[in-house]
Amino acid sequence: MLGLDAVDIARVKKLVNSASGRRFLQKVFTPNELAYCTNNGKYKYESLAARFAAKESVGKALGVGIALGENLTSIEVVNDDKGKPAVVLHDKALVLAKEKNISAFELSLSHTDKTAYAVCLAK
Repeated sequence: MLGLDAVDIARVKKLVNSASGRRFLQKVFTPNELAYCTNNGKYKYESLAARFAAKESVGKALGVGIALGENLTSIEVVNDDKGKPAVVLHDKALVLAKEKNISAFELSLSHTDKTAYAVCLAK
């Protein structure tokens, strides 16, 4: 199954910098994702938006869209030594993938100055 998503970077920046920004970050991103994105220098918001889009695209590839709701941290985006993104599932998302016989994902992330994109292929 295939999932695609696009996220407005300015919207993510506004959410992060809002009064409830800390709650948003903790609800959506794992500590490892936050560490990666905040260490990414001037591309912090682009990285956060790309990971948000990735979580949405993985959800779509799993056939549930954003139905994971409060469990977005059950989809984690990690990077290998060369920076290639990969998907690691936890909790509810892992159970769902097993139920659907999905054992692997291919993930591609990109962004312009305004929009972050993610494409996910579940196998």
